[in-house]
Amino acid sequence: MREPRRYFRKADLLKRYGWRSKISVDRGVKAGTLPPPDTYMGPIPLWLEGTLDKRDQERRRQPPRRRARVRSLKPSPVSPFTRTPMLIR
Repeated sequence: MREPRRYFRKADLLKRYGWRSKISVDRGVKAGTLPPPDTYMGPIPLWLEGTLDKRDQERRRQPPRRRARVRSLKPSPVSPFTRTPMLIR
C-alpha cells in the first residue's frame, strides 16, 4: 500500500529549516533555495514532502556558495580647514 502524501505549509517549513519568519519561505522560493509550491488550498501554498526531500538532496550535492564581499567605500578626502570634500585632479 502506498503511503499518503504529506503536504507542508509555511509554518511546517519554518520548523523543518529552522527559519523564523514566513517571509523567509517566500524569499527562499524567490532565491531558488526552495521549490515553488506544488499546489494551493485556496490562498495557502502547499509543498509535497517528496519535492522538498528531492531539492534538499540536490542542494547537498552542490558545493557551498560563497557570499559576495561588499567593498568598503573609501571616504573622499576632506579639507582640514573647511571640512568640505576636496576635488582631486
